[in-house]
Amino acid sequence: MKKTIVISLADMFANKVTDMVANDLGLYFLNLDDFIDYRLLDYNRIIEKCGVEYLKKQEAKYIKEAFSFVEAIYYISYDLFVNNQIYFADCLIIYIALTCEQLAKLNEKTFVINNLAFQDRDAYLRSIGLVIEGDFLVEKSFSNKIIQKLKQNDYI
Repeated sequence: MKKTIVISLADMFANKVTDMVANDLGLYFLNLDDFIDYRLLDYNRIIEKCGVEYLKKQEAKYIKEAFSFVEAIYYISYDLFVNNQIYFADCLIIYIALTCEQLAKLNEKTFVINNLAFQDRDAYLRSIGLVIEGDFLVEKSFSNKIIQKLKQNDYI
């Protein structure tokens, strides 16, 4: 199975969905952002003491380390994904696509992007992988759709 990355503009919602997918498929779930945060401890201090380039190298190192896990599915935030795209070229990307209205209903901290930025990010993510959409904000519904899409495309 290819390395499978789930991404969304609603981090908390999609993180829960990805965890459900992993449980249903008997896979290990790893939130790449949390994994890197755990390893780096204090982003601001690292940037202050070592600079942004060092931070980027460390992020890359930990992404590669995370990819050594077998039978895993990963969740990643938009920013971390965009800043490290090179490492995801051979991965299956699944985009949990929510509307701007759905994002607002979730009231997540990620909903600070303006409508124009949302449209740009949404269009970009729709162009790079499997798109999962839903009318209702129910994690289990999205989880089932992801598993169904993986089966339809012979990824599992």
